[in-house]
Amino acid sequence: YYTRIEIFDTQGQLLDWREVSFSMGVHSAEITGLVPLKTTFRPGDQITFTAQAHNTGDLPLNARLVLAVGAASGDYQFSETRELAVIPAGGSVPFSFTWDSTGAPEDNYQFSARLEYDSQSSAAALAEISMARRFYLPMICR
Repeated sequence: YYTRIEIFDTQGQLLDWREVSFSMGVHSAEITGLVPLKTTFRPGDQITFTAQAHNTGDLPLNARLVLAVGAASGDYQFSETRELAVIPAGGSVPFSFTWDSTGAPEDNYQFSARLEYDSQSSAAALAEISMARRFYLPMICR
């Protein structure tokens, strides 16, 4: 909504005015249930994450999903942004994301997902995955 406030003197002359905007209701959202389908991987594996974008406000919400994968060392970063369907008040929209780990250096990784809406951002939901390390067993000779 927009409201215009005007102040006039006793002769009807406009002295000052101001226009303000406001909205009725609350926009609020969160990511819930963020889970990787695999917690360890090898380079080249496809890693799928699932979660829900939940509207905790009392108005329908147009949101953008921001996804990121980063190596603990900071040597690797990947991000993607996608538009979500309108989330009804109190409702959820499920989503999944598949990351192609081809070319990713050996490291531990953190996946994050957050929502951007109405010039705001939700807290990031985080999940950790790690690269499957090779184990070398001792060689026993007789």
